[in-house]
Order: sequence, then structure tokens, then C-alpha cells
Amino acid sequence: MRRVGIGLLTSALAAAACVSLAHAADAAEANFATAPPHLKDLPAESLNHFCGQCHRSWDTVVRNRWLGPVNLRFQPYRLENSRCFDGADPRISCLGCHNPHQNLVHDETYYDGKCLACHAAGAKPTSNGQGKTCPVAKAKCASCHMPKLEAPGAHQKFTDHEIRIVRANEPYPN
Repeated sequence: MRRVGIGLLTSALAAAACVSLAHAADAAEANFATAPPHLKDLPAESLNHFCGQCHRSWDTVVRNRWLGPVNLRFQPYRLENSRCFDGADPRISCLGCHNPHQNLVHDETYYDGKCLACHAAGAKPTSNGQGKTCPVAKAKCASCHMPKLEAPGAHQKFTDHEIRIVRANEPYPN
């Protein structure tokens, strides 16, 4: 099985295996028999739903009531919970920050430009209004607003994709 970029499966056999591992309800929604859509043309909500076929969509998490830290690994769900999420704005989609044809970038400063596309002075407003500028810093945005948390039983930390102002000792947001 060949993998590219951040782990997109490239063979039909691998895609079928992925579907068989998914829950029946998710597999019924997924249609891997056809080619994927031109992802760059999809609005954020549709793109996140596409990525959610493997990484779990907002609908899937809510329908199955997967609440609490277990949903940390469900990036589309977490991203759509962000106050700044705009389902029509491609800047806040999976592809707004990640290129599926390249390996995942682990340098937090790489993502600053992605954040500042909405949160810099003079940035194009979203349908939710103008993104506020951070009064604390203009670098390493993700280190404060998308903290790394430990998923239950994973023994490693993952980036929480729910963008927010994180306060010390606050409970895990659903």
C-alpha cells in the first residue's frame, strides 16, 4: 500500500480497507467507487465532510455522541466547533492549512501565515466578520490557540483543531 502526503490512501484496495474499518453508518455515506471531487473547488464545510470520511465529520461525532477527549483525533469535527469556522470560507478548511500531497509540517511557525490570512490587520473578513488580531503575539499562533493535548490511551500529544482562546485549567471543550 502506498501513502502520500499526510496519509491519503492512493489505492482502491486501501480505500476499500479504510471503508471496511469505518462504522457502518460512515461506510454507507462514503462512496469510494467514484473519484474524489476536485477538493480545491469545495467550500470548507464540504471539504471537511470529505476529510471526515476517515477523520470523522461533525455529523458523525454528534450522531454517535462521541464527546470528551476521545474526539481530539477528529480534526474536521474539532475545526467546525471553532468560533471562527465559516463553512463557505476555504481559509478555514483542511486544505487551508494542509497540503495532502506533502508530509505534515510540524514547525508551528509554518502555520502563522495561515492564521494571519484571517487574523491580521487588513485581512479579508469572513461572513462571521473580521478576525480579531491577537494582542499577545503574532507568531506561533497554534501553540496558544490550538494546543497539543494527549488523547486517551494514545500516550502522545495531538494538535487540537478547535481554534480558541485557551485558558489554564479549563475543561475539555466539546
